[in-house]
Parts: sequence; structure tokens; C-alpha cells
Amino acid sequence: MKRKLALVMAFMMAATLVPAVPADAATENSVNKQLTLERNANVTTSNGQYLRIEPKNSVVDNLTAGQIFELHLNYGEWDFGVDSKGNSLPVAINNGGATTLATMTKKTDTIAEVKIADGVTIGEGLGSTAKAAATGGVTETKVDKIKVSSGAEFKWTKVTGLSAGDSVNLKITVNGTETTINVKADAAKEIKSDAVVDAINSNENFRKMFYTTVVTGTPDQVVLTSKDNTAVNSFTVEQTYDLANPTAPVGMGVSAAAKRPAEYERPEILVPYAEISTATLPTAGYTLTVKLEGTEKTFTVKADADTDNDKKISATEFANALVGLQTSWTAAPSGDNIKFSYGGAVKTETKPEDYLIKGAFGAADAVANAQADELRIPMLYKASELKEEPMKVTIVPRDTTMTEGTYTLSTVNADELKISTDKKYKISRSGSSNEVKFAISEVNNKAMDGQTVQFKLPTGFAWDLSNVKNPDATDVKIYDEVVDGKTKTYNRILSVTLKKGSDTNLDVAYINANIIPDRDARLGDVDITVLQGDIAPSSLVIAEYVIDGVSVKVDKVLDVIAGKDVEKKYEAKVIVDENVANALLDGRYVEFSFVDDAAFLQDGEVLKVKSLDGSAGDALNIDINSNNDLSGKADAATIDGAGTDVGSFWDMKVVQDADKTKKAKYEITVPFVVNSDFTGDLMLNVKGAGVTGDAKNGGVDVKVANVKAPVTIEAAKPLPQVKIGLQNQVGSDITIKETEAGALQDYVPNVSKDDATYELVPEKLGYATFDNAKVEVTDGNLSIDKDASDVDDVKEHNNVYKDGRIKIVVDRVSTKPSTIKVSDIKATLDRTVPYGKLQMKGKFGVVAARHSSKKDIETNKTVKFDYFTTVTPVDETKRITTVFTIGEKNYTEVNGKIKEEKTAEVAPFIQNDRTMLPVRYVANALDAAVSYDPNTRVATFTKNQIVATINIDKDIMYVNGSPVQLDGKPANVEGRIFLPVANIAQAFGLEHGKTIIWNAEAKTVTILPQNATEAEIKEAKEGKTLENAVTKEETKTEAPADTKTETPAK
Repeated sequence: MKRKLALVMAFMMAATLVPAVPADAATENSVNKQLTLERNANVTTSNGQYLRIEPKNSVVDNLTAGQIFELHLNYGEWDFGVDSKGNSLPVAINNGGATTLATMTKKTDTIAEVKIADGVTIGEGLGSTAKAAATGGVTETKVDKIKVSSGAEFKWTKVTGLSAGDSVNLKITVNGTETTINVKADAAKEIKSDAVVDAINSNENFRKMFYTTVVTGTPDQVVLTSKDNTAVNSFTVEQTYDLANPTAPVGMGVSAAAKRPAEYERPEILVPYAEISTATLPTAGYTLTVKLEGTEKTFTVKADADTDNDKKISATEFANALVGLQTSWTAAPSGDNIKFSYGGAVKTETKPEDYLIKGAFGAADAVANAQADELRIPMLYKASELKEEPMKVTIVPRDTTMTEGTYTLSTVNADELKISTDKKYKISRSGSSNEVKFAISEVNNKAMDGQTVQFKLPTGFAWDLSNVKNPDATDVKIYDEVVDGKTKTYNRILSVTLKKGSDTNLDVAYINANIIPDRDARLGDVDITVLQGDIAPSSLVIAEYVIDGVSVKVDKVLDVIAGKDVEKKYEAKVIVDENVANALLDGRYVEFSFVDDAAFLQDGEVLKVKSLDGSAGDALNIDINSNNDLSGKADAATIDGAGTDVGSFWDMKVVQDADKTKKAKYEITVPFVVNSDFTGDLMLNVKGAGVTGDAKNGGVDVKVANVKAPVTIEAAKPLPQVKIGLQNQVGSDITIKETEAGALQDYVPNVSKDDATYELVPEKLGYATFDNAKVEVTDGNLSIDKDASDVDDVKEHNNVYKDGRIKIVVDRVSTKPSTIKVSDIKATLDRTVPYGKLQMKGKFGVVAARHSSKKDIETNKTVKFDYFTTVTPVDETKRITTVFTIGEKNYTEVNGKIKEEKTAEVAPFIQNDRTMLPVRYVANALDAAVSYDPNTRVATFTKNQIVATINIDKDIMYVNGSPVQLDGKPANVEGRIFLPVANIAQAFGLEHGKTIIWNAEAKTVTILPQNATEAEIKEAKEGKTLENAVTKEETKTEAPADTKTETPAK
């Protein structure tokens, strides 16, 4: 049974149309172009239209010698030559070459037969004289960087059989400098390689010189990798023991100490290589361009490189032909690659542009070939009587494996004129030139002949003919008409009267005009509609209306870590593009600024501007004077922060070109860093000099980067309750996790080359003094300076706060996300601390060391976190429990084990989900004294050293002078002042769920003593507080006159 080849149809025009393809598609077919046949015309296709057939899958799909298929037209006829007897002459199909691949013979007017020639095969990979005569070679490769490092190593066998207190002394000599490091036995009375690595990393000399790690094995290997590419020229390690037992361990400890040779971060360049088929390798051979260390050389690989004469050039044969590379470089095969290796002396980092490897075949030789990878069949037909339907050709497979398919050859045009444009023009309200151009072409001779045609614009647009010339038209004007004796002009309609054309040639008239949008014009495509004239198409998109004459965008939105300050780490490419000529206004300034001062120009880097794509026209120059931190020239300004004050803005001046027709396009390279406390979308505002938009501050806001925090911070729950004024109070452990590898850096440019400092501080400096903290890395390979990571003084605005922070010093960056744990925290709270939740703030960026903002930014929600709950000291002198019931005036006080029923003048109630009690009874429940001043309308509560005041007209309470936000304003009911019970109780050291208990079922609120026991809390939650108390004779309290609001005199 025959397999059928699937067919794909495509038109090789400005646009490509590809119909659906069966899943087993094997042969691709296409017509190289589609013709437009005009009415009353006799058109043949001898102008180069052809049908392309290309088998795709395997040898079973090939077209082979003697196979026949047919081509059927739906109307018209095949137009081949005939002999003297009227018989059709076969047409040779040769794909433009000398070899006949197939013949095409006319069988009927609409049927042609195609036969594959003897000795010919058409199929994938078979090639033809029209293509390059060989396949394979290298893939172009560019190198990112080549960086080398150096170091040393020694083997370590675990030392066992030691006594407590035993140690080993390692005398390490690097480049002639000797250092002795003592390593003590661990609890298991052993010295392992990990202990040796820790001891080396703890030594000040080695910590600055090396990253020291261990590679486990038999024995283990201690590896010292130098920082900053410091070369190790000599290296020795000797050991001695300090032992309680004088017999030293034998065969343990150090062995095979040696310096390590230079190691390459990228020790070679791997270039993908596909084996070259040399059956028809061009005489010019294969040219390879190799650029190493800035020096470029060219190599030619010819057929004679095929030493085993197998008509293929393997990777080995190819590499052997590369003789005379740059000094110290060699080429060798490596799997599917050619590996270029460097074996010279240690080098520092090299510029990426100094490396490039690419290759190409020479010109193909003109060699006759009876094989081809495709068949191009000329479509020779004529259509004397055109129908409305398109002309099509259908493939009938006969004895080939192709699938039958039908494809359009030509369309039919009955119109006399047609309109076209060379491009879609951009126009804007601010553009100085909104000129568009289009052509009116004859389809049939004499179609113009003085005819008048009209074109209409959409609402919001008007034609303008000032400063334009139309030499090919008799008359071009804005349409008008006389109505009631008055001339009325229609600016949306363009009237064109065409002059009489040639009697023999087809004429074309070119029209130039301006299109002016008004404020009601819609953005997007602008089309012109034919109002009068036999013209196709009936409408044409001629322009695009853009919001302004200048567009601003970034080449790529970057992913950025807040607070990171690494040289050349983040550089935004901002594109400023004139949509219309002279859209940038001469002598004006384009202003650039990071929104909300969320980012800064990076100190020490260069702000650059360059013209793109050979564009010309208006110049855009950096205004050096717009920012005191800029110095240099108009196209490359150096950023110099002079310490820490680096700006987040700059201006650029427009200098218009004398040629008013050119458009400008510029790329601005903006090196920046982001404020440590910012996360989210980083926006750059651009405005002025013709740049307009709907941004809040004018102009346009362009997204530059997605910014995320360097770390997440979490305090262990539950938060500890601490008392103001007391020392050495225990805090929760704090866990700090990097959001990605390397988020925390280990140096600050121009500030600290060996480490970077981060810190944890109270939400307000001075609120807490830290008495102790332990900092350690619990996961990942981040390294910290353990000695320096501790509590420390902090300075702000010339005020020094003793032990006011927990400092974390990173001395080696991570290569996988790491976790830092801060534990054993003890703190003393200042007496000015407000009651309730106290937050800590993590400062995990280094940007502030060289850059400063005009205002604080705290969009980063991980910066602050709840850490303490502050309460008042416990009063042990009196322990009163009070039970209130919502809606009832009766309440109960329990003092010791005696309960006493009392009656208030007003009942508690619930307002906005808050339990409201009269202040006098709250004071009684808390055993606090209360007074009320009707003149100031201030209630004062006093208990021990705590004084709380509240103005009944405001929602702020002050405790010992510190503000506390209330859940709502006080309420006045029947002349009594009500407050949320939680706020008053909180001021005196009570807490919801522990010493303030709400029972929803009984609708009671129980206020327990501040030092309530677990049993008392349990009883209150279960509603059993009053069960075990002894009843006292019920007593009715007097009205609390001192908190009653005054009643106006009658």
C-alpha cells in the first residue's frame, strides 16, 4: 500500500500563509509568489512563478527516476511551446542549473504531467548545484569571560587516640610567610579535617587570603583557594603535637602538601562541531575565524584534511588543521565539540569581546549533480477569460507518495485603479511633520483619464496640504462645496483629480499629504476610505496615531536584589525613540528620575548615551550640570557621589538637527542600585521636551526592574512578653534566609573590600539595648566573621546608642541560598517604649554606605517584624478578678477567694466588635485610681508608677507619655465615659486570651490579675471563675461622680 506525502502550501510574499498540515507531513510544497490577474488581460506566468516540492522525512518519501504526477488547473490553460505539428514540447525542469531533473508535458488545456528524469533522485539532504556543496562545521561561539585563580592543598588523615586537651600545631608557609595555627581535639578526642578548615578560616591572615574548604575522601583533602587571584608560588605545611601522652600519632594528620596550579573558571572554549561532509567540498574550503585574547587569525580547512579519505572531516581531522593558534592555546576534539584550551601563565579577567570563533563554507563549485533536495516547477499558464474565483493548481500524485492538494496561483482584480503605501507612517499631535505618502496605480490603460477620486479620514483626523508637493496629479485639494452661497470645507476628505495618462503604459500618481489628529482622535491605526472612484482596496491603513511623538521603553526589565551594590551589576538600557521627526523639542530638557527615589545612579559607574540603528536627527546630550554627582561629557558622564549623596535623577538636553525629516533613536545605559528598603516594580519617570504621558508627575513611568528583598526574616513564636526598664530579658530566636544565592555580598565597593555589615535594630533606636546575641550560619555556604558578628553600638544623627544593634558581618558570599540564625538574645527595654507590640527592623543592604535617599522608603514588608510584646511590671500587692456581663449592670469582683456582687449605673455593651465598659469600673477592676477633668475632658488612670491619660474626644491614649492607638474613640452613654476594655487593660500589662478572657457563650468578659496563674486562666476560659469563690453580701456601689460628664444647668 502506498504512503501518501503530506503537503504544505505557502506563498513567498511579504506575508506567508500556511494552511493546516497533517501530522505525518513529509513533503513541503509552496508557490514562490501569487499573481494578481487583471480583467480583460491575457497574462502568462513566464515571469518566474513556480511550484516548489521538497520531500522532508526519509528516503521512502523521495521522488525517484520515472515517477509521474499531474498538475490540474481549475480554469485557463497551460501555455507551453508547440512543434510544427501543434504537439506540445516538454519543458525541462532544472532548478536553474544545467542538469535536467524532470520534464513537464501538456496533456490537455488544464492538465500537465511531470516525470522525474532518469538517474535523478529528489529528497532531503541530497543537495543541488544551487546550494552550498557541503554540510557541517562549527557553531559561532562568543566567550563570556575567562578568569583564573590559584591556591594550595594538603591531605589530612583524621587524628585519633588523643587525650582531652591535646592539639596539633600546623606551621603553614605561603610564599615565604609562616603562620602557626593550633587545632584542638574535639569531644570525641579526635581532630578531623572539618576542625582544621574551621581553624584556618578563623585565622585573620588566611581568612583574608583564602576560601578554605574540605573535599572528603581517603584521606580528606583540605583546599585553600586564593581570593583576588593571588598566585601561590610556594606552599608547605608542617605539624607538631601538644600531647598529654608523649607518643605522637603515627601516619595521621598532614600529608602531600603542595601548591595548586592555576585553575580556570572557564579553562577552555567548547565550540559545537558537526562533521563536515566533503563529497563536494568547495575548492575554497571551509574558513574558520578564531579570535583569542584580542588576536584574530583565519584558518582554511580543505578536503585534504580528510586523511582517511572517507569523504568526511571529523572533529579530530578538523582540529589537526588548526596549526598556529595564539600562543599557549591548543585545539583538540572533545565529544561533539572542538575544545580550545589555554595552558599559559595565570592571567586576570579578560574582556569578553576579545574572544570569537565562527566559520563558513566558501563559494560552491559549479558541479553537475543528478540529485536535488527540491523540485521547482515553472507555472506556465494563461487566463484569457478571467472568472471571479482565484486560479488554482491541484497536485494529483499518481505513482508518487505525495498527498493530493490544491493551491492558489492567482487572484482576480476587476478594479481600474488601486492604492498602496510603502509603509505605515507614525503621526502624533506633537510631531512637527505628520506627512504620509501613497500611490494610485492604473490596473488598466487609460483608467486615470482625468478621473476624480476622493479619500476620507476617520473622525478626529484632518488632511493638511501645507508644505507638500504632488507633481503627478492635476489637482489635489481638501474637498469643499458651496451651500446656500457659502463655501463649506470638509477637512476629512481629500479630493484628487488625476491627469490623463499614457495610452500604452500603466501610470502611477504619487500623493503626499499631512494628517493632523485632534484631541478626539483615537490612538492606533488610521485608515483612508475610498468615497469616489473605481479603486481597490476600498480602504487602506496608512498611518498609526501614537500618544506622543516620543516613545520610551527599556530593552529588558531586570531582576534586581534590593540593597545590592556590586560594580556594573545592574545596568538598564533605556530606549528613547522619536516616532516622528523633530518630536523632541529643540533646546528643551528631558528629565529622568527614579520614582519615589527608590533607586540611585551607581557611584563610580558611567551614564552613557548612543545613537541606535544608524538613526540621525535630534541629538540627546547628558546635562552634566543637572546633577552635582555627574562629570564628563555629553555622551558618557561619570557618576561620582563624593561620599554618600548620589542623586536619583539627571537631565538630557535636546539639540535639533538642521534636517527636519530625520528621526532619532537613542539607547541610554543607566547603572543603578536600589534602596535597601524597596521591593516591587522599580519605575523610571521620563518627561519634558516632547515626552508626554499620564504618569502622576507627568511624562511616562517605565518599568526598569522587578525588585525583591535580599532576605526573609522571621522571629520564633510566641513573641516573648517583656517589661519596660528590666535588664537581660530573653528574646525569641531570629531566622534570616537569603532569597537567592549571593543575595548578601561580602564587600562594599570603595568602603570595605573584605566584608559587608548587616544589622538588626529596634524600630526606633534607643528603645532597646542588647545584652547578648549569638550569630551563626545554619544552612548553605555563606561565611560570616563570627568574632565581629555580635551586639554593637550604632550611630544616627550624631547620637550613639550603646549596644543598640545586632551586627552580622559577611566575609564570603554564598553560592547557594543560606540561612543565618540569631539566638541567645537578651535585651533591656528603655522606659520610653510604648506598650503593645514592639517591632525590630532588618537592614540587609549595603547601598546606604555610598548612596543616600532624600526620604525613607519602607515598601519592603520583610524589613520590619514583630518581636516583643511590652507589658508593665506586676503588682503583687492586690489580686482582683472582675467578671462583667454584656447588657447587665451587675458585675462580680473576686479578691482572694471572696466574691462580691456589685452594681454599676450603666451596663457594658459591644460596639464595633469591641467590649465597652465605663472607665470607673475598669479602673476598679485594675485597682487603679481614676480622675476626670471636665475642663480638659481628660481621664487619668494611675497605678503604681504607671500613669495613663486619655482625651475622651480622641482615639489616642498616652502611657507614661508614650502614645498608644485606641481601637476607637471613647463613647459617652448616659453621661458616662466608655472605653474599649482591651486598650485600658493593655496599658497596665494585661493581654487578650490570657488576662482578658471573652466567653462568647455566656457573653462575659473576665479581667484577671496581671500575674494570673495557668489554673486561673483555665477557669476563666471555662467560665468557672466564680464557682469556688465565697459569696459576700451583695453591695451596691455609689455612682462614680468623678467620671460623670457635667449636665448643663437647667
